Amino acid sequence: MATHRTGRRPVQFNELHHRWQRNWSSSPKLADIEYPKPLRDQLIEEGQTKEHHVVPDSNATTFHIKSADDVDHVVWLFRLSYLARLAALQRRGELDSDLNIQHELDVLAPSNGVRNAFEAANAV
Repeated sequence: MATHRTGRRPVQFNELHHRWQRNWSSSPKLADIEYPKPLRDQLIEEGQTKEHHVVPDSNATTFHIKSADDVDHVVWLFRLSYLARLAALQRRGELDSDLNIQHELDVLAPSNGVRNAFEAANAV
């Protein structure tokens, strides 16, 4: 797996639960996640995540993982980002998939504001 430009290795979703179960560390961890701008702005407005800790004016966000209780939410944020990327690829015809984006978004059960921002980001 490739490393982040800071030299750190990205964490796979399934690793998050395992690390917390092994008493990973009591210090906070950061999850840097990118979104299309409208979606990023809405998530920040709702308090779901925060501006990126290094580059606040980018499309990236930072979520502080303080305890095992935060893991489900950070996985939700990663899934939403991944789904937004798949929707963009599908819209441009670069994804040969029968994936039902709307169904997958429904499974995540976002707020109306997040849903509207997701759809606005993918209407371009």
